[in-house]
Amino acid sequence: MLSHLDALLTHLGTGRWTVLHIIYNLACGQAYLQTSFQSVYMFGALVGAPVNGYLSDNRKRTVMFGYVALTVLGLVSAWLPLLSLILVARFCLGTLDAFCTYSSLILLMEVLEPKRRTFAAFGIITVWGVTVMLYGGLGYLIRDWRILQTAATLPGLLTFPPLWVIDESPLWLYRERTAPGSPPGVRQNGFAGTALISLPTQR
Repeated sequence: MLSHLDALLTHLGTGRWTVLHIIYNLACGQAYLQTSFQSVYMFGALVGAPVNGYLSDNRKRTVMFGYVALTVLGLVSAWLPLLSLILVARFCLGTLDAFCTYSSLILLMEVLEPKRRTFAAFGIITVWGVTVMLYGGLGYLIRDWRILQTAATLPGLLTFPPLWVIDESPLWLYRERTAPGSPPGVRQNGFAGTALISLPTQR
């Protein structure tokens, strides 16, 4: 029944939110769920920010987890049959947003020379703005909201290979290098890679 209704609404050319509105009967006593769709995501971002701050000392591992989980959950949430599950997925996506955005930006600032940091940060925001604009055009071409979300999330798979070759946080490496009982490999190779930030001299 759900697939037939999706097909009918796609044929009629209705928008994504109208499709959700009709499928899940978001009217009358359930009208509040219309605004909850975005509010749940932002609440997840609010919860995810301090959690990310606590876990992001090992920034490379945090970034890898965030991008993989965000992409997989984004694909899965496009095909969930229940609105309650979609809202839970939206909350989790908001939580993971902090893992990707904040940790990756800080890691990038740490491994770049100071003169390149402004340009890199500006580039990240520019790419985000361009993709938001392109999403509107993609929504015009793809009227089925499930396929639209899947198509918008699939490029996230392109981030998986680079995740395995990015540098670890030099500050984390320095802390592990100087911590009692740190592994010999960290002591010897702690500053391998392209980390270019200034670190205090070990005494």
